[in-house]
Amino acid sequence: MSEQSETSVRPLAVRLAAGMMIGGAAMAMGAVEAMADPIEGRWFTPMKETVRIVPCGNSWCATVVTGAYSGASVGVFAGGNGSYSAKMTEPKNGRSINAKAKLSGDTLRIEGCMAAIACAKRNWRRL
Repeated sequence: MSEQSETSVRPLAVRLAAGMMIGGAAMAMGAVEAMADPIEGRWFTPMKETVRIVPCGNSWCATVVTGAYSGASVGVFAGGNGSYSAKMTEPKNGRSINAKAKLSGDTLRIEGCMAAIACAKRNWRRL
């Protein structure tokens, strides 16, 4: 092979190898995203606050990220694939209740009771 054709082939090989590495990295990132549970992400609550849900151990933790209660932990969810049990905490008084949550599209419906007569249902909307 002549020196001129060897130098033109080498940059092409480098470009192909770089493209394959970038494509592989993008596929790996997509695989990580695909493994994320659907509950993970940012949610808008009826109280007009944003809550972020992230993995924490074998569960998912919900923390307020906007508004008067920013930084407050408001829930821990267990389960997966759109159906969860939860321990929810009211940030203004610290009271906790056991709840159930169901994910449907971009809506997370949370239902819980403090007593048989004091039940609440809330819909959080995905941002």
